[in-house]
Amino acid sequence: MDDFDELFMEMQGEEKPEEFPNLPAELQGKDLTPDETEKLKNDFPTLRDYITISFNRDQEQELADLLGVSVLNTKIKNTYTLDELKEMKTYGLLH
Repeated sequence: MDDFDELFMEMQGEEKPEEFPNLPAELQGKDLTPDETEKLKNDFPTLRDYITISFNRDQEQELADLLGVSVLNTKIKNTYTLDELKEMKTYGLLH
């Protein structure tokens, strides 16, 4: 958008659209509103697979013991990579 367009929009009382310079080139200028985007179909593979483990608060240490780590800090972080868990087990620390 150039300066003339911005000035015209201001004169018309329109807000300047948000710009996201960090978006990849193929997404620049596209409407990414969830209701307007195409729905995903089929099963798209991701780079990693995930599991979810739910537990009661009083089971936090039991889960840490089961995973072989000294502590899980679920108040700060609740997603761990396998490499992080292995490192925590090796060093006994949550980095």
